[in-house]
Amino acid sequence: MSILVLDLHRKDRIEAVKINKQLDKYTNSTLLRLFSPDFSHDILKSYDGIVLSGSDDMSVYSDQKVRHLGIHLRTLSNEGTQILGICGGNQLLAKTYGYRRYRLKEPEVGWQQIILTEQGKSDPLFSGLEDSFFASEQHILAVRCDDRDRILAENKKCVQAIRYQPTVRGVQFHPEESLANGIELLKTEKHQVWIIFSNFVNMAKHAGS
Repeated sequence: MSILVLDLHRKDRIEAVKINKQLDKYTNSTLLRLFSPDFSHDILKSYDGIVLSGSDDMSVYSDQKVRHLGIHLRTLSNEGTQILGICGGNQLLAKTYGYRRYRLKEPEVGWQQIILTEQGKSDPLFSGLEDSFFASEQHILAVRCDDRDRILAENKKCVQAIRYQPTVRGVQFHPEESLANGIELLKTEKHQVWIIFSNFVNMAKHAGS
């Protein structure tokens, strides 16, 4: 069982490393950069699960490599590969599946409350979490989703999690952020949002069995 963390930044950033470290608590994961000169889309099919990091450069979403990535992700999801997009990775999935993205009036930053919908409460990605929890945010783009059945989490600002396909999910927040940078409430196990990574690994295991 193998998980790939695909870094969407054009340059090295700590965010993807944090995701990699969280996943390594539960399985062996590999960190690759999409914009590395030797990256090949063909390698994606070697993994049971793929986690897409964010990106601080909005121009990446119109890059040819990203457009090709979307095509490959569609194919892989149809074959059962579990895919999770985080922040900018969620934006990439939204574009891949034809969802409208828009700019918030002001950025959403810091630790914010996330509320699970009825669909989110029963989704395996959020198993073990309270119906309401806190997570780190840092974004100004959001995704419009008119199908309530696909929305897994939200808050007053925007939609926070979407199930695009049975094996494809995106979250707008950053579950990789650690307690050291968090708030007192996160000391309660059911508010530890990084359990999402454990859940994702389990989902990939079951899909590959």
